[in-house]
Amino acid sequence: MTNSARFAAAARLRLRRLSVVAIIVGLALPAGTFLLTAGTYLPYQDAPPEIAQKYAAETARADRANDAARAVGLPLAVAGVVLLTYVSVRARRTQEGQRSR
Repeated sequence: MTNSARFAAAARLRLRRLSVVAIIVGLALPAGTFLLTAGTYLPYQDAPPEIAQKYAAETARADRANDAARAVGLPLAVAGVVLLTYVSVRARRTQEGQRSR
């Protein structure tokens, strides 16, 4: 195995790891944010106006956090899937090319 082949194999391995990390973070970010803000959505029973106003503000803040996490997490997960697919197809084509020689 030549040095360039070793370098290419190491690069593919790093890209695979990076893509798996991107997928995991992209999926965990919205899920984690939702779990952290889940208690915010429990309403008070017959709340006075001050508490109802505080509940509305906390719910709006939690909604913004969840929306931001989805806006970041979804593209990150999709980019990870695309990168993993690209690296896998590229590795398969390289292996097929080496076998045909």
